[in-house]
Amino acid sequence: MLDPYVRPLVDPPLNYVGKRVAARGISANTVMIAGFIFGLFAILMIGIEQYFLGAIMLLSTESLMELMAPLRVILS
Repeated sequence: MLDPYVRPLVDPPLNYVGKRVAARGISANTVMIAGFIFGLFAILMIGIEQYFLGAIMLLSTESLMELMAPLRVILS
């Protein structure tokens, strides 16, 4: 619903970071695994009632998952 309005704001920083990450030789699969690990830590933090840390981990997970799309385009 909000994609047409949000994408022009989000895509340029993601593309910039994606180019820098790709230049260091980090693949999209590595980013996906890191996002998965952050997600597991988010579950753990929420499970032990550390909600703020859980929220930070969830935001980190989502950021890494959004970074995978530009990386796949750059690396292909």
